[in-house]
Amino acid sequence: MIKKFVASICLLSSFLMTGCAVNNLAKVEKYPDLTKTEDFIIKGESTARDVREIFGTPTFVGKTKDDGHIIYAYAIVSDNDYGATLGENILHSFKTLGLGGDLAHGTAYTQKNVYFKFNSDNKVEDIKYKGYAWMSLGSSFSTYYFQALTDEEFKSSQPMLVNNIVESFSNKNVSTDSIKKYELDRKIDGFILNVRLCFIISGRLFNQDVLFVSEKDPSESYDGIKSSLLFDKVEFSYK
Repeated sequence: MIKKFVASICLLSSFLMTGCAVNNLAKVEKYPDLTKTEDFIIKGESTARDVREIFGTPTFVGKTKDDGHIIYAYAIVSDNDYGATLGENILHSFKTLGLGGDLAHGTAYTQKNVYFKFNSDNKVEDIKYKGYAWMSLGSSFSTYYFQALTDEEFKSSQPMLVNNIVESFSNKNVSTDSIKKYELDRKIDGFILNVRLCFIISGRLFNQDVLFVSEKDPSESYDGIKSSLLFDKVEFSYK
């Protein structure tokens, strides 16, 4: 499993170096339980417009290579990520992983993604969920502790803080020697990572090759008009 994870990160790093336009991000103060999406979006009935009315403009639009079905991916990020600081348990954590005082300058990031695959009639065929957490250290732009969220972490209303990320990373039995293999280059633009995650992981979740349809999907007048069905407070950032 670790070998597969390392391979995925290497692939992600190669995509990061190519550059990409910044797409829509849903920024929240508190995460809803995103798995409740299916209370409002019904497989076989809901359309792309129904999805966009709640989630806004897609972060990424793809198309399956074999059958040409459209995929919408949304990156939901915490508005509090940049303010994440050390927690009470950080001393124990960094002693375990050997990164010392660098963690004092760490910044934590949490991204939770929702994916919609549409059938040939433009109806939602399938819905998938996946989340990630990572952090940067000090003045470095490198990303450390990149990891997939557990189901429990994905459903949490709060973003992962520095101590949460380090402890979770350690508990997932990722060895200290593997840390450098999990680094991601964020020197271009941190938001590129949001879009590329949506792209790479969409193919894995649906077990199909996925192609880019557009790097910057046009916004519609109805995007986000029903966001209150799922989100307490959300800011749609589109660049």
